[in-house]
Amino acid sequence: MLLKMEKKFGNKKLMPNDDQITNLPRQKKLWHRGFSRKKADNLEDLAQKYKIGILSDSKILGMGDKSLSTMVNMVKGIGPCSGHMFVIFSLHRPNVLPINDVGEERCLVSL
Repeated sequence: MLLKMEKKFGNKKLMPNDDQITNLPRQKKLWHRGFSRKKADNLEDLAQKYKIGILSDSKILGMGDKSLSTMVNMVKGIGPCSGHMFVIFSLHRPNVLPINDVGEERCLVSL
């Protein structure tokens, strides 16, 4: 997915901003560029939430774990497990455990 974004927007160091994604003309929408419609819709929903101010980098960095998980779950395509993984790996908060993650449960049972 990252390579497709780089190819579409031509910048290997910076990802497209919310305006670039939400303002794409219909014929250049992400799903016309190789993304599944579902992934394109999810990325556009995330960009829209940034554009209207529901999400921002400063809000994300300032939120507690539970609030942040709730907030990112408002984005289409991001469920509880993905939200927890974002908090754990992107924000480096190892004190968060994904709830209802089958892989996590199996790992803990095997201990």
